Amino acid sequence: MDPITILSVACAAGQFVSFGFDLVKGSVERYRSIEGAEKRHLAMTEDAKRLSDLINALSRESSQSATFTLYQSKSPLALKLDFITYECYAVADELRELVSSTSVQPSEKRRMLQSIKMTIRSVRKDSAITNLHNRLRTLRENVDTCMMMVLW
Repeated sequence: MDPITILSVACAAGQFVSFGFDLVKGSVERYRSIEGAEKRHLAMTEDAKRLSDLINALSRESSQSATFTLYQSKSPLALKLDFITYECYAVADELRELVSSTSVQPSEKRRMLQSIKMTIRSVRKDSAITNLHNRLRTLRENVDTCMMMVLW
């Protein structure tokens, strides 16, 4: 065998072992968890909830429509904060929906089989969940920047 073939076989075996380890680890964690989800996913949804609560505290719902406003006058900063608010709610809802779709429901029978099934689904959706969490982190930084400018 040539060295390239040996290296590619070794890499494939390493990826298989890594995937199997992640699958077993995630399945056991979901099975033992009361919520039926991985700890890191629960932490992400908690971050999304805290950011939504912060946005709720900063904004107030208008009685005529579902728009959120910070001030009566629409300064560029208030418009930017409104845009961040809309995007924050959308990203937080999407993140919560993705994480809940990869969680095992406590009332389900055959919990171990469901844990394995949800872990496979979670592995497939892991990049989307990570991307949404990064977007949420960026939104949080934007909110912090806007609030610093408001308080300036």
